[in-house]
Formats: sequence, structure tokens, C-alpha cells
Amino acid sequence: MNTFNNNSKPLTWFMGLLLTAFVAGCSGGGDGGGGATAQPGTLGVSLTDAPACGFDQVNVTVSMVRVHQSDNASENAAGWTDITLNPPRKINLLDLNDPTQAPKFALESLGETPLPAGHYTQLRLVLDRNTGQSLANSVVLENTTDEIALVTPSAVQSGIKLN
Repeated sequence: MNTFNNNSKPLTWFMGLLLTAFVAGCSGGGDGGGGATAQPGTLGVSLTDAPACGFDQVNVTVSMVRVHQSDNASENAAGWTDITLNPPRKINLLDLNDPTQAPKFALESLGETPLPAGHYTQLRLVLDRNTGQSLANSVVLENTTDEIALVTPSAVQSGIKLN
């Protein structure tokens, strides 16, 4: 089995371009007593993809999406809100670039979670780990059938950080 490891930088940039987050309903509201009370909102996270050359498949298995208000919070800091995909979902990113959907393309919903009103600046996309013969994250090069493992150490530990 081949290992596709180019320091995972191209994958990090690729994933950074793919993740689309929608925050709805995070506006404050009045409590009628002269003071403003912030109303909770909902974070909905979806994944999309731009067309890519040279691949027949680009597979990622998403296990969790994390969001934080601080763009420099570590993965162990307090204040994270998580959307856990149970079971983790294997997604061929190339299925998400349907040209008939342009300019929106296809969106794969990863879930929703309630959030307090505020400004959120960091998302982390946590991928499942490749194990044994089961490749959670892989590519298939164009005109081939071999699945090549993507080595994504930080993506399976703390997640791909997207500010």
C-alpha cells in the first residue's frame, strides 16, 4: 500500500478551501426591560469542494467539527463547541463539485449545534484515523484504482485548523 504524505500541507490548504460554515440567528435581542439579552444562535457546518485535477477520488472521514471564539485557542482550551459525527462520515470530496450546482456546488451537511451569540473565529475539522487495511482518508489518482493513504497526523489529533 502506498502512503501519500507530502507533509499534509496541500491537504490542509485543500481542506481550508472546502469547509463552509454558516452561522444563522446569532443576533442579539431585547429583553423588553431596557437591557439587551443576547439570543443563542445555531451553527450549521457544510462541506463543499472545488474541482481538482489528477484525482478520481479524494476521501476524508470527518469525525468532528470544533468551533471556538479565539483564533489561537489550543485544542485543550476551554470554550470549544463540538459537532460530533457518529458514526464518522467518509466523504469523497469530488462528489461535492457538481457543475450543475454552480456557483453553489453541492454541500454536504456536517451538522448543527446551538451557540451563544458571539464572534467565532476558529474551526477545526477532525478526521478519523487510518487503521490497518481500512483507509479513512485517501486519494485515488486519475485513471488508477489504487487507494493511497493520506497521512494527516494533526487532522486526526487536534483537527485541521481553519481561522
